[in-house]
Formats: sequence, structure tokens, C-alpha cells
Amino acid sequence: AAALRKALERTEEEWLAEAITQELMDGTTAAVAVVDRAGRRVIVGNVGDSEIILGSRGNSGPNVRVLTEVHHLKRSEAEVERVTKAG
Repeated sequence: AAALRKALERTEEEWLAEAITQELMDGTTAAVAVVDRAGRRVIVGNVGDSEIILGSRGNSGPNVRVLTEVHHLKRSEAEVERVTKAG
């Protein structure tokens, strides 16, 4: 989980530097899932309004579960406040 967080943070920092250099006003969005079969877990991370949905189909029918709980939407008042405070 720490490596995934670090990779997302580094990607965001690199994109921000590039956006400042080129005066871009675009944002970023990403969703990543790492499947750890040995540990029987899925580690997810998201930036922006991307989300990860896990779906499967078995004898009992389709099963869908949203794996990301936090969505960083610029139209969210809490997100606007967080970004404003961050500078």
C-alpha cells in the first residue's frame, strides 16, 4: 500500500511540475489496483474522480462492488476546501 501511495504521489508531483512549465490547466485522474493473490487482497488507489469497481459473475449471478471510497471531485465542497488550504 505504501509503494502504491508513493507512486501516485510521485506521478502527481511530476505532472504538476510539467503542467506549471507548460502552463497547462488540465487535471489528473488515475485508478490503480494491485491484486495480491498470496495475501488474498486487492490494494487500490485513486486520484481525481476515477474509481475502481470489482465485478464477477458466479452461479448466484453478477456481483459488483465499488472498491474506492474517496473521490476527489473538484465540484465537492470538501475537496475545494482541501485544495484551497493546500495552496
